[in-house]
Amino acid sequence: MQSLTKDSSRFCLNCGFENSQDYTHCGKCGSENPAPVQRYVPAQLFAPMVVEIPKSRVVYIILGLLLGWFGIHNIYAKRNNVAAVQAILFLMFFWTIIVPFVLVVWSIIEICTVKTDGDGIPMS
Repeated sequence: MQSLTKDSSRFCLNCGFENSQDYTHCGKCGSENPAPVQRYVPAQLFAPMVVEIPKSRVVYIILGLLLGWFGIHNIYAKRNNVAAVQAILFLMFFWTIIVPFVLVVWSIIEICTVKTDGDGIPMS
């Protein structure tokens, strides 16, 4: 057994008495010091973990229905390339009737078919 305290001490394996690091016989029971025990060195036990909270499918659908023609639902889902294409098309051709209609149909198709976000994580 080894000490987890910062000072240099070790516990006796027979009685559990805490002795100094360089003891040869236990101060309480007199048993001999077994093979030296390595000092406890704290190590990084866990690597930092990044937890991704999945995007909400309900929010994606609502954004797609309300602002789908502008690509806001794809920005929410981190599908930035598709969102940029939709935004550019809308900004260039918002004065026509055909392109905004196509963008609305496109967003309705997306909210029905897209199940994962841009990182491939399924939306909940």
